[in-house]
Amino acid sequence: MKTIILVNSLEGRTRDQFREHYEAVHAPLGARWFPFYKYLRNHVVEAEPGATEFDGMGEFWAILTPAETAPILAGEAGPLFEDDRALFMSTRRSGGMVEEILLVGPPRGMDPQRTRNELAFVRKKPGVDEATFNAALRAFASELHSQKKARRVVFNRPVEGLGNIQGDGLLQAWPRNGQSVLRGAANDAFELFNWVATESYETLPEELTAAPPYL
Repeated sequence: MKTIILVNSLEGRTRDQFREHYEAVHAPLGARWFPFYKYLRNHVVEAEPGATEFDGMGEFWAILTPAETAPILAGEAGPLFEDDRALFMSTRRSGGMVEEILLVGPPRGMDPQRTRNELAFVRKKPGVDEATFNAALRAFASELHSQKKARRVVFNRPVEGLGNIQGDGLLQAWPRNGQSVLRGAANDAFELFNWVATESYETLPEELTAAPPYL
């Protein structure tokens, strides 16, 4: 199971400053103290006007559930994380546990640093049932792939009761040729909102505390 967290920079810091601190200081702390077997940070480089503000999205796959991480934060690691967050990160955060569903394209391995991808929240249109929604997501992703617009598309479906993710989930796409594939996209069964483009950074497997059963 995967967890995502949307985070914000402290007021007055640029996104570049936020990214630099996150990658140099905060991400190594997370890799050291938590049993992640895959850990990425997606830093926002572009957002549509009016999008809900966030500066980055962390993705991590861990052996422990969120409740089981509490003893880690209650120990020596807790003050280290809180002190570091206070230096660069706002207390405004959201996210939760999700089921990552590969809609089209190759399974996720380790992408090169600064790989560009897109994120957009998804909301079912009124009257659309779950089966129609799921079929529409797959058809939408398949069309992007067959037209060689995206090399991979995944849907992050929230796990009920384990987070506060907007809408009905989060769509991620890895566009080809740097062209946007989610921004402004229309569909009869769902709408996309709060689109952002990001660059991803991933911790090397040998720097993680858990052995990576790669996805």
